[in-house]
Amino acid sequence: MGLEINKNSYEPKQDRIEIYTDLLTGAICDSADYIFYENCLCDLKNCEDLYEKLMEYQRKNLVLRLRCEEEEISIKQQAKLYEEYRDILTRPPVVDFLTAQQRMCLLLQKVYDKIARDVKIDVSYLNEDERR
Repeated sequence: MGLEINKNSYEPKQDRIEIYTDLLTGAICDSADYIFYENCLCDLKNCEDLYEKLMEYQRKNLVLRLRCEEEEISIKQQAKLYEEYRDILTRPPVVDFLTAQQRMCLLLQKVYDKIARDVKIDVSYLNEDERR
C-alpha cells in the first residue's frame, strides 16, 4: 500500500498500525455480517419490550455462566433460564438478532485468532506443561 516498514527498528510504527487498524475496522463495518447485525439490532430495538427482555436474559445468562463452576449445574440452570425466556427467544426479531450477533462474534474471532497466530508472543508461562 506504499507504506514503508522499518523492520530493523524497535520503535513500532504507530501510524502504520493505526492506519491498518482503521482499514480493518472499516472493512468489518462494511461487511455483510455487520450490516446484517446493525439492521437486526435496529429492528429489535424498535420492539422496546422485546429488546429489554432479551438484554435481561443475556445478563442473567452471562452471570450464570461466570458463577457456575460445575458444568452439570450450569447446564441445568441454563435450561431453566431458557425455559423462562422461551417465548422471547423464539420470536423472529430475537432469533435474527442472535444469529447476527453470533455471525459477528465468529468474524471477530477469526480476526483475533489470526492476530494471535501471526504475532508471536511467548506466553508459555501460562501452560505448565510447556515448561518441561
